[in-house]
Amino acid sequence: MRKEGRAAEERYERMHEAMAEARKAMREARLEIERSRRGLAGSDAGDISTAFDSSFELMPWWGLNLASLNPDLGRYFGTDSGVLVLSASRNALKEL
Repeated sequence: MRKEGRAAEERYERMHEAMAEARKAMREARLEIERSRRGLAGSDAGDISTAFDSSFELMPWWGLNLASLNPDLGRYFGTDSGVLVLSASRNALKEL
């Protein structure tokens, strides 16, 4: 039983670290989106299209199928915030 408890604790720690990284990436992307939005004010359609294409690579969660944690899932995973990664494309956040 001790071994199983330690394995569960290690999984929880890895999941907690992955969630922290995802939150950090989302905060950084949000800042980048805001900077891009301000920079595109008054731009023509070609500039906007180019900016959108380049911003696609800045969105680390694209390719992830996420679900908000409800209270029951939060209790199960030992947290009260975050998201559950339901699935991910091959190239999305390889650390997960």
